[in-house]
Parts: sequence; C-alpha cells; structure tokens
Amino acid sequence: DLPEYVKYRHVDGIYLSLPMASQKRILALLDGLRDTTGSIYFVPDTFVTDLIQVRVDSVGGIPVVAVCETPFTGLNWVIKRGTDLLLSILILTLISPLLVLIAFCIKLTSPGPVIFKQRRYGLDGKEIIVYKFRSMVTMDDGDTIQQAQKEDPRLTPIGAFLRGTSLDELPQFFNVLQGGMSIVGPRPHAVAHNEIYRKLIKGYMLRHKVPPGITGWAQ
Repeated sequence: DLPEYVKYRHVDGIYLSLPMASQKRILALLDGLRDTTGSIYFVPDTFVTDLIQVRVDSVGGIPVVAVCETPFTGLNWVIKRGTDLLLSILILTLISPLLVLIAFCIKLTSPGPVIFKQRRYGLDGKEIIVYKFRSMVTMDDGDTIQQAQKEDPRLTPIGAFLRGTSLDELPQFFNVLQGGMSIVGPRPHAVAHNEIYRKLIKGYMLRHKVPPGITGWAQ
C-alpha cells in the first residue's frame, strides 16, 4: 500500500510527486521503499508558483531545478543572438536612406539632437541606454517622467507622426547590434516608470529574464 502522494506506478518504477519543502516525508518514504526492487523517480512539485522557465541544472556539482531562469541559454542563446545580428544588419542596410531622411526632418523642424537617449532596464535588470528619434522638445530621463499624451505640447512638429507610425523606434536596431536589446521581446520602460510598475504588478521583474525587444506581444 502506497501513500496518496505516490501519484502512480509505471512499468519503469514508482513516480513520486511531493511538495519541494516536504523533506521529512520524502526521506520517510524512501526509507519505506528500501524493501522493494522498484526504481524510484522524484517529480518535484514546481507549480507552487508562477514560473517562466523550468529546467534541471547543476551548481557546484549539486543538482538543482531552475524555476525562474532565462530560456536563452546554450544553443538557444546562440540562435537568438545570431538571428538578431543578421536581421538587424539587413534591416539597417535597407532603411538607411529612411534614417537619413528622418534625421534631416528632425533637424529642420526643431532645435536639438536627432537622437533621444533614455535609461531603461535590460537583461537581468541592468541599465541600458535606449536610442530613439527625438519626437519631443524635452529630453526627460530623470526620477519623474511624464507619460506622453495625445496632442502633447512637448511634441515637435513631426513628433506626433513619428510616434504614431513608430518610426521613432528605428534607431533601436543599433541597440540590437550592441547586444542590449533583441528584435522581439518585452518592451523596455524608462527606469522611473519601471520602478513604479514593479511595485504595482506581481512578478513584473521576471520580464527582465529575457532581453527587451523592439516589438513584443503588446505590439
């Protein structure tokens, strides 16, 4: 007779499913099964929390179960990074005339730099500098940043058009080349906004286990 937490028998052996914190119950059960010839497999209960990646790994020779880890390791990372590099080089080559035209229009219609730089969080929550075509007369990057609104008075003469068509995001392909961003991934937010969202949304910081992207599910 097996306890209720022995989920099922199989021709290969006995499969156990126990909460990860049930150390005493595990040891007691293993001790009770010593008088059998069955192979025993332990299936850890890793679904007690919201997970983004589960895999078996080893740390210092000790087997561990990774429950909050990036999916982009080993070959997956090579494929992800290689795809980003090839596509960003191709896209930048194709849109280079458009980039020059937009830069010229920005300089012609308002004083100030062509590129707007802002601190945002990247992979593992490390700060990166994200590039955008400047669409406003201000260069906000402090502890408090006012969210852009419809008919915002800070917009330049072509700012609304650039933001509405997402053309202001095109310089971020250079961020992809530098390795700070990916073409596809969760959109990075300004550091000031990020600090607000992490207090309001449970598990918000888990989005930083993958590189931020130019486009993602929201887009």
